[in-house]
Amino acid sequence: MIDHPKFKAELIESDIFYIQFKPNMVCDVEDFKDSVAAYVNLGEGRIIKTLAIFPDFTDITVKAREYLQDRPIPAIAEAIVLKSLAQKLIFDYYKAFRTSKYPIKGFRSSRAAKKWLKEFS
Repeated sequence: MIDHPKFKAELIESDIFYIQFKPNMVCDVEDFKDSVAAYVNLGEGRIIKTLAIFPDFTDITVKAREYLQDRPIPAIAEAIVLKSLAQKLIFDYYKAFRTSKYPIKGFRSSRAAKKWLKEFS
């Protein structure tokens, strides 16, 4: 497990990079560069699935969104759990401009997100 000041990350079910951001945080580009490094480290360089949880009142900067649109490391699929309507609106906007070709989907619960991720091998 990796305990970063703004998130906790671990590998679950051997092929899902699970990252939970801490509440009441604003994450910037450096935080997401750290999360990519955690993905590479925990996944041992493999391309795996990602499950990201954003609690209420956790946000990301515009520069961080731009970084994520062209994220340098691919995933099999990425499920994003969003707790607030504001987060969902921002996610939908980000999703429209991303250049990565792997599937990504927003969810209201981690249970539904995990179920969706299991559809990918």
